[in-house]
Amino acid sequence: MSSSTWINNLSCSSPVVQSSGDTSIPLIFQWLRFIFLSPCPQRALLASVDLLFLLVLLGLAAQKLHSRFTSSGHSGSDINKPLNGNGNSRAHIITSIWFKLSSIVPVLLALCYIVVSVLVFSQKSQLPHWKVLDGVFWLVHAITQLVIAIVIIHEKRFQAVTHPLSLRIYWVANFVLVSLSMSSGIIRLATLEHNLLFDDIVSAIAFTLSTVLFSVAIRGSTGITVTRHYESVMHESTKLHETLLGKSNVTGFATASIISKCFWLWMNPLLCKGYKSPLKIDDVPILSPEHRAEKMSQLFESRWPKPHEKSNHPVRTTLLRCFWKEVSCTALRAAQKSTTTTSSYIHVCDGWEKINSYRYNTPSSWGTGNGSIESLSYF
Repeated sequence: MSSSTWINNLSCSSPVVQSSGDTSIPLIFQWLRFIFLSPCPQRALLASVDLLFLLVLLGLAAQKLHSRFTSSGHSGSDINKPLNGNGNSRAHIITSIWFKLSSIVPVLLALCYIVVSVLVFSQKSQLPHWKVLDGVFWLVHAITQLVIAIVIIHEKRFQAVTHPLSLRIYWVANFVLVSLSMSSGIIRLATLEHNLLFDDIVSAIAFTLSTVLFSVAIRGSTGITVTRHYESVMHESTKLHETLLGKSNVTGFATASIISKCFWLWMNPLLCKGYKSPLKIDDVPILSPEHRAEKMSQLFESRWPKPHEKSNHPVRTTLLRCFWKEVSCTALRAAQKSTTTTSSYIHVCDGWEKINSYRYNTPSSWGTGNGSIESLSYF
């Protein structure tokens, strides 16, 4: 079987692969090139990927509708309402070039596939079975790209940060199969076979546009940035914070250095004043600007999980997002204190063991690893 036969054959049946044709090529490789590089199996693979993707989207949509109807009875509960969903947190959505590309490219592909499908159905020179198969294939391709465009539009509506995993997998799989179709066109061009020249041109255009979608799938980000109203409120309150910092009764923690915070040196002026005379209410400093209730409320709302994140523990997640630096610092200092305490205990026990061994002329047992075992037991 010559290369010009299998690369141009429009049949989808297995007799195209014959072990008696090319004796230099093993049968398994003949099957692989027939499945991945022949026109009919290529279209069957691409259409199968498209239909599988549409089926997955249909299942996800049915699951979301079911969860929405089942949770409608609990919609009045405050725990199901997003904390930052009030009127004071209006969202301003900014889209990058990646979002524009991921929304424009599927539309271009859909228009291209619709035109190709119409041209295929209108041709009279092709075989009847191939015309129907090829036309339906391009039509399924066009429907899939239109559905993808609708999904991406809904991503902006729901302020999604990343593309769905199913969509990213589809883009990668489609890019691989379109690359194989492009390779078949190059082989046909090299062998001077032009019976599928129009399809090869369309495959080259689809490969160029699929490369963009493949890059978007690898990045994963939708290119959507959400800026909420409370962020502008935080900028507006900067002048108030600067005014508070200029007052003398603001706590010293606001301007304290790292060393002062570690050793509580910023407390010394207040302690000295309290040692000399009883403190009055005016002597007690107010909170630093970053620790005031207004600022903490805005920070807490900005870190509250969005509805699409589906967090089971939103309060814990929000607290960790807000104060992960403080929690990490406290944990590090606690570990340091535990290590220091254990090390001091080991040194005391080691010194006492050495004193007893010197007094009673007995060998010390701490040199045999008991100190390490005792240290590990405290952790």
